[in-house]
Amino acid sequence: MAFVNHIGLMPWRRAPDAHWTERARLLYPARETAGRFRVLLPVLIPLFWYNHDYSSCEWVINILSTYLGAVVGCYPLFRESSPRVTFKWWFYSTFCHAIFNVYLIGGLLACITFMPPVLGWQTLVVVILYFALANPLPGEILNGLSLRAGYLKPAGERLQRLVRDAAVVVGVVPKTVWQLTWPYPSIRVTPGRPAIFATDQLLADFSDEEIVALCTRELAKISAPKSFWDKPLAFRVCLLPALFIIPLNHYWPAHGLLMIVPALFLAVWANRNSLKRKLHADQVAAGPPTPDSPFARALEKIHRENLLPAVSGGDLRLDLYQRMITGGITPDFPAPKPPSGFTRVGSFVLVLILLITLVAGGSHTKSEAHYNHGTNMGTNQIINTN
Repeated sequence: MAFVNHIGLMPWRRAPDAHWTERARLLYPARETAGRFRVLLPVLIPLFWYNHDYSSCEWVINILSTYLGAVVGCYPLFRESSPRVTFKWWFYSTFCHAIFNVYLIGGLLACITFMPPVLGWQTLVVVILYFALANPLPGEILNGLSLRAGYLKPAGERLQRLVRDAAVVVGVVPKTVWQLTWPYPSIRVTPGRPAIFATDQLLADFSDEEIVALCTRELAKISAPKSFWDKPLAFRVCLLPALFIIPLNHYWPAHGLLMIVPALFLAVWANRNSLKRKLHADQVAAGPPTPDSPFARALEKIHRENLLPAVSGGDLRLDLYQRMITGGITPDFPAPKPPSGFTRVGSFVLVLILLITLVAGGSHTKSEAHYNHGTNMGTNQIINTN
């Protein structure tokens, strides 16, 4: 993993004096590759052995050890691309992501592992347990740990006042407002029991008008007309087909991984609904176009400080460049090219892992079938002899 990240950062290293939009464009593929591999490797590597008769404990050990290796391999990239982040801050961020990944994705993999090959009442128990995991428990745990460690604290008077101003515009009042210790500007909102998290760096670098505009956007996300796909349970529904990899492989050998296809289709559908909600939030926060829009100015500063690409390969309406024009500001830089979603070396390694997994799974199934056929012939010969 560290080798893949090191190779993927080479184009970014070669452009130290380029405009920030170009450096962000070159950095994006390496970050995306690292983030996706951190999730994909714990899934794909254990699936290399999914046709083997491993115990549930061995499955869990394989998944956790692969995830740990992927996370540690991302540290050199994180440290080089975010120089303000110390090891202590990186460890805290990684720990928070690990809790969410182990709870959400690890819960899915555990349910896949414990799903019986033959459909029955045990299948219903696993499905119920899977949906029971859709609750805000990880967030509550992280908030408590962060408070004790000193990374999180109740918002000060200034932030509380600015959030109240934004709440008047949107009509949604968050339950809690938190101030997060982090060396880069960032702000986000959590649904359910609405809570806003803003970093110390955001309060230090941004004006009151800019912070109000960002708070307005975050609150508008949870005030938008809600559909089923906006709810936390939707994530579970999207991945539900993947639970039946082992049963499908039992009834149709070597084809269990096909259940990932409908899961990906549902995830894309849910993502489209999420984009609509973000567009609605942008419109509320931007208001009428003005030559000095606080919202557009704040978006540019967040992208510049965090080296986020100004143009993405996704929905163009959510690109920084277009959002600044919509807000009434003409960017002082030309529209850059959209970044790649994966580095070349990352794509090569991913394809290689997929091919090895499919070939190994198919060869194991054939050898098992050949062994069973030979065993049955030997048994029949014994019976006929007797």
